[in-house]
Amino acid sequence: RRPPRSTLMRSSAASDVYKRQVTLTEETKQQKTRALTLQQKANITATQRIETAREDARILVVNAQAAAVAFVQSKKAERDAILARFDAERESYKAMKDDLGLSAQELITFIWLNSIKESPAGQTLNVGYPEGLDNLSKK
Repeated sequence: RRPPRSTLMRSSAASDVYKRQVTLTEETKQQKTRALTLQQKANITATQRIETAREDARILVVNAQAAAVAFVQSKKAERDAILARFDAERESYKAMKDDLGLSAQELITFIWLNSIKESPAGQTLNVGYPEGLDNLSKK
């Protein structure tokens, strides 16, 4: 026979079921807590990895910008050197033209013939200077 409901005493079977329910509930709470903790740790790790990747990307961008600036500066320096050499040669040829009293065409012919005469081909071919330039070849 069952005890009346107003009695606080439980049967041992009912007590065991109640204890198991309490234990299962506590285990479930602990599992949820562990799962939440693991999820939080995973979120923190993912966030850290994202920040590391962002920082790596920022470093790559800065390095690329620095390399681009260095490249542009080196090309500008090369251009400036070429322009300076060109200006110096132009002034040199102008002074030579004025000193020798030659036209631009005569100066080009004179320089070209001198370069051929000094080469092995010029020594073999015995290149002569046009009239008016032959006296300059002796200088």
